[in-house]
Amino acid sequence: MSDYALIAEPDPGRSRMYQNLVLQHGLEPVSRRDGNAAHQILQSRGAPALLLTDLSLSLSDGFSLLRELRKTASSQVTPAVVLSAFSGLRLTAWQMRGELGIQELLSKMAPLSAVDRALKRALSGGRKGDIPRPGSSRPLRQWDEKRLHQVLIKGILDEEGALPDPGLQALVAEVAGIFNVPCAMISIILNDRHWLKAQVGLRGLASRKRLVPMDLSLCRHVVNADRLEPLVVPDLRGSPVFGSNEFMAQQGIGSYAGAPLISPEGAVLGVLSIADTKPLEISPEGVDLLVKLARRVAGELEVRCDAKKSVKRASELQQTLHQEKAKGAALSSTLNYAQAVLGSMVDGVLLMDQNRNILLANQTLAEMFDLPVDEILKLSGDAFMERAAQFFDDPADYLQKIRVLGEGPFAAQAEFEMQRPHRKIVKWISKPIALADQQGQIAFFNDITSEVEFALERERIALTDPLTGVTNRRGGEEALARETARSIRAGSPLCVGLFDIDFFKRINDVLGHLEGDRVLKQFAQILSESIRTADIAIRWGGEEFLILFSGISLQGAKEAAERIREATQRILLPAIGFLTVSAGIAEYTPGEEIEQWIARADTKLYEAKTSGRNCVRCAMNLAA
Repeated sequence: MSDYALIAEPDPGRSRMYQNLVLQHGLEPVSRRDGNAAHQILQSRGAPALLLTDLSLSLSDGFSLLRELRKTASSQVTPAVVLSAFSGLRLTAWQMRGELGIQELLSKMAPLSAVDRALKRALSGGRKGDIPRPGSSRPLRQWDEKRLHQVLIKGILDEEGALPDPGLQALVAEVAGIFNVPCAMISIILNDRHWLKAQVGLRGLASRKRLVPMDLSLCRHVVNADRLEPLVVPDLRGSPVFGSNEFMAQQGIGSYAGAPLISPEGAVLGVLSIADTKPLEISPEGVDLLVKLARRVAGELEVRCDAKKSVKRASELQQTLHQEKAKGAALSSTLNYAQAVLGSMVDGVLLMDQNRNILLANQTLAEMFDLPVDEILKLSGDAFMERAAQFFDDPADYLQKIRVLGEGPFAAQAEFEMQRPHRKIVKWISKPIALADQQGQIAFFNDITSEVEFALERERIALTDPLTGVTNRRGGEEALARETARSIRAGSPLCVGLFDIDFFKRINDVLGHLEGDRVLKQFAQILSESIRTADIAIRWGGEEFLILFSGISLQGAKEAAERIREATQRILLPAIGFLTVSAGIAEYTPGEEIEQWIARADTKLYEAKTSGRNCVRCAMNLAA
């Protein structure tokens, strides 16, 4: 049996997270960023034990990869877990789930715990029934009238459509040249309309409105993605999702790649996209460059959106500087004043000039990155980011998330986890800003650790029994799927024990429910103190508890259960006597359904109850 998992994921950071999950299941992770490289792994190493793939891949997409896999391996041999940020792609994958052998289908917004559960189900063959149908494509993000009015009057659009912009037209021509493609576009999407702000290579569009039919717009998929990321369709004509797109066919377009234009506030203004008449030969590094260019375009749009305010601020700052100079003061005095103001901010702040030289940095930023303000001021913006990377266990992921072009304005935001000098989750937002006589760049670094940890704590609480503190039924079912899959892969024994407190109803009736709760907590403490770190204690329901014994045989599990039984009967309850517990033990047999395994333990628990209680009974090993 193959011992590797093939991961086809264009985002290096997410790929590393998936690799860690796969390692926990005893498989060797082999990760590739593009479809062609993933195809090569299939050809050289044969079918993997698991395929985890995105559907949007450069050079060849996830659909093509799944088809290639199914030529040599069924879904029983190689289960497939598919992820996509694009609901249109997920819907098509769902419709083709039988043909492509897809076991699990998730949004890229699914939490890592949900991906882990999907891997467990796929590897254990534990899914029952069909994959749930993905939600239909959400309606286009609607802009309220106030926001729409703001955009219209700030220079991106007028009432007729996209305003002409020679600067952006030159930029889009440059983008086409960089990728050596005939078509490139800057699209603005508001409500149910798609305007072309600038474009080269498209034909037959009204020169003024430049409207693209919304139902045929590939850009709307980018704007409406669950998780904002590039969409790559390397071969439109062979795509099961976009192969029938009439607009693209009329334009002679055979491939597409688009990256979202994201404002500093997180709003999606539109898309920077490229297209070719033939299959698109864009590498993962080329997609990274497209994201950088999209941030540059978003920065240019931010400058135009805020043009009136920028002119006013620049005029005011220029006047202030003239006044300071008239008083004989140096420029540094004005910067010192601004430094003092920024010093009072909770967020870390970094101000750069148009050449990315650092003009200002506040104390919050200095403390966040453990660098004195004076030292930060000696660095360029790029040098500061390189220095900051040393505070991350994965500096490459950090630098990937903040990737921008070396010149020109940009608008961007990202979240990343710092490990040094103290662990924290930081949100980075950068936007262009008008200085006295030039266009600068300002970046904010916001510590959102408490918000993220609160969300994680909520998830942990959801898997924990609030009374006893052990894992609850939902968390237990996840643990059973995970440990069963691991047992199969490692060939190691796995046992389950079902424990039921004897005469618990009598305890509640005689001593009251508060005392009954105290007994449950005492017993849970005995379980936690009696089992190994590798074992898992679960409150299965009411006074019934389940122990998952990892890596030990039926005899070892029976001995552990006896120790728990003996420790329990040392507890003396008033008017009741000594507390006792009955247990049923069963060892997992490969190929057995988890429900059957638990049922065998439950049968032995019932036998222990009817045999006088306060005893342990073991199920016969099915492999014997």
